[in-house]
Amino acid sequence: MNRDNVSGREISYFIHVMSLNLVNDRYLRDVTLFREVTMSNEIFTPSGIPLKPVYSAKDIADLNPGTDIGNPGEFPFVRGIYPTMYRQQPWAILENTGFDLAGDTKKRTQMYIKAGAEHYFNRGSVHLVFDLPTLYGYDSDYPGISYEVGKNGVHISSLQDMEELFADYDLEKTHVSFVPYGVSPIIFAMYLALAEKRGVSWDKLSGAVDNCPLLGPLGENCVIFPWEPTLRLVVDTIKFGIKNVPRFNLLVIPVYSVRERGGNAIHELAIGLAVGRLVMEKIVKAGVKPADLSSRFLFFLSIDNHLFEEVAKLRALRKLWAQIMKNQFDITDPRVTAIRLYVMPGGSTLQAQQPLNNIVRCALHGLVGALGGVQVMGMPAYDEAIGIPTEASGRLAVHTQRIIMHETGVTDVADPLGGSYYIEWLTHRVEVEVQQYLDKIDKMGGYVAALENGYLLSEIDTAAFRQQEQLQKGEKQVVGVNILHEEPVQGEVFRYDATTASRALERLKALKQQRDNQKVAQALESLKTVAAGQGEVMPAILDAVRAYATVGEVAGALRQVFGETKGLGM
Repeated sequence: MNRDNVSGREISYFIHVMSLNLVNDRYLRDVTLFREVTMSNEIFTPSGIPLKPVYSAKDIADLNPGTDIGNPGEFPFVRGIYPTMYRQQPWAILENTGFDLAGDTKKRTQMYIKAGAEHYFNRGSVHLVFDLPTLYGYDSDYPGISYEVGKNGVHISSLQDMEELFADYDLEKTHVSFVPYGVSPIIFAMYLALAEKRGVSWDKLSGAVDNCPLLGPLGENCVIFPWEPTLRLVVDTIKFGIKNVPRFNLLVIPVYSVRERGGNAIHELAIGLAVGRLVMEKIVKAGVKPADLSSRFLFFLSIDNHLFEEVAKLRALRKLWAQIMKNQFDITDPRVTAIRLYVMPGGSTLQAQQPLNNIVRCALHGLVGALGGVQVMGMPAYDEAIGIPTEASGRLAVHTQRIIMHETGVTDVADPLGGSYYIEWLTHRVEVEVQQYLDKIDKMGGYVAALENGYLLSEIDTAAFRQQEQLQKGEKQVVGVNILHEEPVQGEVFRYDATTASRALERLKALKQQRDNQKVAQALESLKTVAAGQGEVMPAILDAVRAYATVGEVAGALRQVFGETKGLGM
């Protein structure tokens, strides 16, 4: 060993080994390994941000504690949107639900509420996802789709299904969230029509409708119509809701899907902010005040494995959005610039191998959400890498949130990681990276241009490829996948009802025999007339679903006027 090339730490270590009389080849290799580790390449976050081993006050010396960070409940809301955060209002707990038909899903939603799924003001929390036929605007009798009916979401065809789904529910005491993407106006209209039939005033309804198919191939890709009609329906739904349904959130920007598609935290935030700005610009042109919408929508984000980058991401997003609202839309009331965040642990972080390990992953991700100051949190079940959760795994997912909320002390103090040199530095670094990415999108002509020219899709595909490459090379280690393998153990799995498609067809056939088909035809013709003009479409959709027109019929009428999307640029 050449002493001239050895550091003081290595000499101290070597002397320690000598003193133990353990100098042999094994420990000489240990010295070499110690040197390699201390001299190794930089470590990066999943978004590519290089990390130092230690952070100190010097790393945040350029940050102004008052203007760059602030206090909880104050602009720019880095530290949370309420002064005392969870002492004032704990986050809302929800659980994704949807499979087979309405009656099947209803049983599961009731179980989740009993297990502790609860929204603000002690309302039961129902969060509904839909099958592909519904999301693409088709009924169960459309050729070639029977296999997909009721898979990975509930099949909803008409107001009749909505009536069954919420039978026995007190709508005034239930918060209902819908994730219907391109058919959001239709599903929203069905819920409003249901409330009418039950004698419940719309101003008593609490819930959210996703109403954001704008990510296209960057997300779920559940886009039906070309770009301009799609935006028109988004704006019409927002305008109608602002006027008539004051407690409903009218826009949820689901950049969770960007992360699931393979993007990183920078992609997730930049694309979400670009879409949020776009919708704000459109509703302003439609005569809506930004302040009227700002308190009625949320960002929906994924929680991934890197605890500290994910916390920093949530803190940075609040600041970036508050600045956009203040600087671009001239919002002077700081409270209106605060954005609410809804998160769920990323399904792609869960593994089919050794699925019980996912219980730990979900618990850690839930802790991230709490440390990051979110307002709404979903929690996947540990077996969702295999299929729809069983009742037992779904119940455990709800209880996981309750344990974090009630047993860890994480709700005692607002922004408990605030002031950490590392967290404050990383929050600022994420903010800078996202702003640079947004500037790049703007130079291309904005979100639509960056989507249509293929840039955003290419970026996410490249990031996804890199993640998979890291996994295969062992640069990224995942327990049970590329390290610590074990023989698979078969546990209980969810089984779909094999009769779902046939039951849906029978139900649809009976509906068409029982309803007033002439009234349906008239309502659909009126809808096409409104869609072909410049009027607001939501009232016409409402009239159609009141007459028990189906999802497929309403979407079909709009297809005749708007046409269908042709692909990437919608």
